[in-house]
Amino acid sequence: MNKYFTIILTVITLCSSSKAQEIDSLLINEIGVDSLFNLQLELKASQGELSDCDFAIQNATSDFDDGIYTLHSDAFSGYCSYCAVLKQDYNIDWIFVTDMFSNEYYECYDSIILDRFNEKYRYDIFEVARIKADSLAKTDNWIKDAEYEGGIPALLKFMTTGIEIDSSELSVVKTRLLVQIELDSNGKVMNPYVIKGINKAIDKQVLNRMNEMPDWKPAYLYGKPIKQRYTFPLNLTYQ
Repeated sequence: MNKYFTIILTVITLCSSSKAQEIDSLLINEIGVDSLFNLQLELKASQGELSDCDFAIQNATSDFDDGIYTLHSDAFSGYCSYCAVLKQDYNIDWIFVTDMFSNEYYECYDSIILDRFNEKYRYDIFEVARIKADSLAKTDNWIKDAEYEGGIPALLKFMTTGIEIDSSELSVVKTRLLVQIELDSNGKVMNPYVIKGINKAIDKQVLNRMNEMPDWKPAYLYGKPIKQRYTFPLNLTYQ
């Protein structure tokens, strides 16, 4: 008669990567890198004999009059609450500078946009946006990872319940799996996947258990529920 082992699954690290906006550029996320590059190529081709600054002033003036508000950044990564507030409240997009235009071009372009906003609103919208972003960052659902109801202890209890492995299935003993789930904007578990498993029998039991997992509290980005992917390792011990 085969002996049965009860598996205790221990979450060592819980890592998340958002499937929604990773704020490298709010505008790039909307229109795509290739489309943005092609637009810049078309723009560059129309410069003619104008200096970079004169060309930037011409473009910024035209864009502002058309309701196209864009500012540029050398680089920023991760979440940008300040950028999100500017986008939501004033429809201002941020994009990276490229080597297609000189620094002088971007400086002249942005200076026109900033001056026009000061003229339009008669107050510093950028300071207002910073204050609002700082305030929103302190709220519960501004930027938040998905949460399992009851936290890690409840997740461990759920994953351990009902999983038993026959000793005959342990010809090669390993103790670590790497698994992944996706969570939709309502926190529903989707597409559970064993990235690195132990063997087919154990992996199947773990996968089946993940398929039975209840909904999580959804992740939020800038106050809106979003999809999120979680990848986490599971360590096994035997009793």
